[in-house]
This record gives sequence, C-alpha cells and structure tokens, in this order.
Amino acid sequence: MSKVLNDFLPLFLVSTFLFFCSFAAVGEELPLSLGSHLAKQGNYDAAITEYKRFLFFHPDDSRIGEVYYNIGLAYKAQGLWTEAVTALRTATYLA
Repeated sequence: MSKVLNDFLPLFLVSTFLFFCSFAAVGEELPLSLGSHLAKQGNYDAAITEYKRFLFFHPDDSRIGEVYYNIGLAYKAQGLWTEAVTALRTATYLA
C-alpha cells in the first residue's frame, strides 16, 4: 500500500499546486480586497504589500490611481508623510 502512495504522492502534490495556482489567475480582485481588509484592521504594512502586489501583476489596470490613493492613505496612517505624499501625487496624476 505504501508503494502506491509513494507513486501517487508527487502527482497529488503537483495537481494540488496547479489547482491553487488557478485561483491566483482568476482572483485578481483578491489583493485589492485583502489590502482593504488589512487596512481596516490597522495592518498597514501588509495592506501596502497587497496593493503593490496588485500593481506589479496588473500595471495597465484602470484602477491603478485608486490603488495608489489607498497606498497613500496607508502611509499617512503610519505617519510616513513623504511616502504618503508621493503615492497621493501619483494617484492624482493617474486620475
């Protein structure tokens, strides 16, 4: 029985990995909604990471200005004024 498990374990792991990767392709909203959720909880560093992840994977999306605005608000909440002003200026430029 263990030989059967050893033979199918790599196939199972690869298929599981591919299954979860398909959600990443479908869920382009996930970084934005997760970023908003984290910002509401006060976890601004993680929110900024999720927003920047969205910008990295979707550089031509029409919501980029909104994302930079959210990044600016997260920096402002942390008291990082230089980064906040830079992000808000970028948001204004893209709007």
